[in-house]
Amino acid sequence: MLLASRILKSEAGVSLIGALITIGIMGLITVGMMTTIDNMSQSQNMVEFRAEANILHQEVNAILGQIEACTATMLNANVATAGAVTNITSIKMGDGTDKYVLNTPYGDR
Repeated sequence: MLLASRILKSEAGVSLIGALITIGIMGLITVGMMTTIDNMSQSQNMVEFRAEANILHQEVNAILGQIEACTATMLNANVATAGAVTNITSIKMGDGTDKYVLNTPYGDR
């Protein structure tokens, strides 16, 4: 009984102010971590987008590096006139089939 009486009369413990300050600090840390995670996610998406763009660039470069594919793609293009809008709507393979078509999504983005 003496032990129970001591525990009940003891003022040791956590005060309301201390608990509120602790919760506030934990909230600030959580917001900071969430912001950091969001920034890392955006950076990851940008890196993936740039990697896909680089792959597409390399593939188009390789295709147009073949004389047959370049001829099939540029045959009816209006690129010789200064300031003219080109009418290239697709990148063609050497056999004339379309490899990349304007306004068609490629990759994950």
